[in-house]
Order: sequence, then C-alpha cells, then structure tokens
Amino acid sequence: MSSGQLTERDAFNAYIDKRWGGNLNGTSLEEALQEFRNYQDELNNAKLKIQEALDSSERGELQPMDDSRLAALFDRQDALLKSEA
Repeated sequence: MSSGQLTERDAFNAYIDKRWGGNLNGTSLEEALQEFRNYQDELNNAKLKIQEALDSSERGELQPMDDSRLAALFDRQDALLKSEA
C-alpha cells in the first residue's frame, strides 16, 4: 500500500496482534470486532479533542490542557493493549 494508510482490515488485524498476540484465545470474532469498534470510537474521540485543542490554540485561545478524561482514555488503551500480551 503506497499511501501508508491501513485498511480497516489491516487495522483490525494489527489490533488483534497487539491485543491478543494474534490468537483470540477463546474470544469470539464478534466480541473482538466489538472491542475493536469501541477502541476506534475512543481513538476518534481523542483525535477530535486534540484537534479542537489545536484549533483553539491557533486562534489564540490558549488554555491549559486539563482533561483527565483524555488521560484516562489513553491509560485504558495502554492497559488494554498491554494486557494478555
């Protein structure tokens, strides 16, 4: 793939590799897909918040970044990807 972008299938396979080491270990494909969808939703929400903060900063509306929910999101994702690895 020349664009450097992952297809959704590539991203799902990468998620499976990171989350379960490539083996679902008794987790159904449907459950794994739902977890992947939840991960994608949280990641998209985080990207949106970061972009909003960047846009605000470019407009000169500087504020300290004090969003504990964003930090918690990253902590959950780190823990999820490290568990069962």
